[in-house]
Amino acid sequence: MTKTFASFFIGLAIISNACAGIGGRTDRREVIGWIGNQPDYLDDLESVKYIWNTSPYSSIVQVRSGSTRGTGEFISPRHVLTNEHVAQGCGTNGKADCEIYTSNNQVLNAREVFFGTNLTDASGKFDDTQWYKRRSKDWSILEIVGDYCHKEYRTMQKAGSRMDGLWRAGFGGLRVLNEDDIAKIRQAYKAYLRSGGKIDKRGTAFGSSGSSSDAKFGKFFEEFTKLTGKDFIADYNQDSNTLKLIENCKFTGVSKNSGSMNVVRHSCNAWAGDSGSGIKNMSTNDLVGLDYAGTSYVTLNNNEDISLDEAILMNTVYSNEIQEAIKNSTTSCATNKPIEELKPNAPKPIEQKPDWPNVKPKEKPITPLPEQIKPVVQEPIQVVEPVKPAPQPEQTPEPTERELWGQCLAEDLAKKPHATAGHYIPHGLNDLNCKGDQKCACAATECEQGWYLAASAKGTSNGYCRSGKCPRGKHPNIINGNLMTGCVKD
Repeated sequence: MTKTFASFFIGLAIISNACAGIGGRTDRREVIGWIGNQPDYLDDLESVKYIWNTSPYSSIVQVRSGSTRGTGEFISPRHVLTNEHVAQGCGTNGKADCEIYTSNNQVLNAREVFFGTNLTDASGKFDDTQWYKRRSKDWSILEIVGDYCHKEYRTMQKAGSRMDGLWRAGFGGLRVLNEDDIAKIRQAYKAYLRSGGKIDKRGTAFGSSGSSSDAKFGKFFEEFTKLTGKDFIADYNQDSNTLKLIENCKFTGVSKNSGSMNVVRHSCNAWAGDSGSGIKNMSTNDLVGLDYAGTSYVTLNNNEDISLDEAILMNTVYSNEIQEAIKNSTTSCATNKPIEELKPNAPKPIEQKPDWPNVKPKEKPITPLPEQIKPVVQEPIQVVEPVKPAPQPEQTPEPTERELWGQCLAEDLAKKPHATAGHYIPHGLNDLNCKGDQKCACAATECEQGWYLAASAKGTSNGYCRSGKCPRGKHPNIINGNLMTGCVKD
């Protein structure tokens, strides 16, 4: 998540335990990649460059487990580190595997093989009470299913933690904002205050679940729509398929209410969907922290170092058993020898002795912040679980070369998530070469069941598929049978 905005509004629980907290006068986050097609709103930003598939960003992935979406990072050629509240025991005890979306357009299956603690209740659902008791153990390590080796991965830094010069990138749901967006958000926030909204002692107003149907925050959403003609949730807070980078942030203090010296606050602005993203040293790119939680607030505070987010230091994740698994994976990929199975159906919790208040940090203690801010665990929204592509009817004849307006080759169509048919167009990303040495792009023309062709307000196709799932109180606006312009009120 590089230009940020005043810590103002944290919302939309894409995952059970949403990360949150933005500070400053402008939005310092920067989009560096995306899943599927480039979102239209990026055209209005000053500079956007797809660099996700380059070092040091290609180790970052999106993790999907059931109805949750979060971020993860390769820590070996076959292991991904994320939060337990993101993974939720995927691939174990009869649960479906996690899906890992990589920078090179692959979707991999993964299963949990190590975790800090079980955060689910007897029915298998996320348990808020367990999370509050064991925040420093909200981590999970997934192993990729099958014969796969990822080229780039990060090293965990066990001892000590750098206080500044840090960076992080993740799939947070809040889209990057320009100055006009921020001005309108603040104006709508003031309208909320005038209608009776209250400010607490920190100068902040309310923690939000991010639902535009929530009557308590209705004035904010109503005023924002009046000012912009857009729905804050649908148009601004569902951008979970773009990878956003923020640099030059820092750890700002030990979290008082976590019960552990291994949980710290940080200023690497995060949002729902960023949970599980690694915080790294800018000089070495080593992992020094794991973003996992934050507090949801609206505020007019202009402090760029406002710290509403929390992270777990690598000390709580690091163990000889995990390091041995990482070593075996690395050796296996280097020598093409089989890796010893880590019993994916029985993930192993890593037991640790209590580290608070008896264990002192090895480095100079980080100065705690003056106030205690209680992280908010947000309720999950339902996200359509990716559907396996339906069998394709035989094409006669099967195309053998790219040609403008001709059928997309299978290899190009496979890069269009949820598309079942497509043709080549002379605009779009223009990343392909069509017959006659013409630049072209594959645009979706048909989508899987439950998905529709994304359309502009004018009713023209944007060439990619979007889910027909809408927030409560809304339904998809479908035109011409298969074009979806967005979500509208019921």
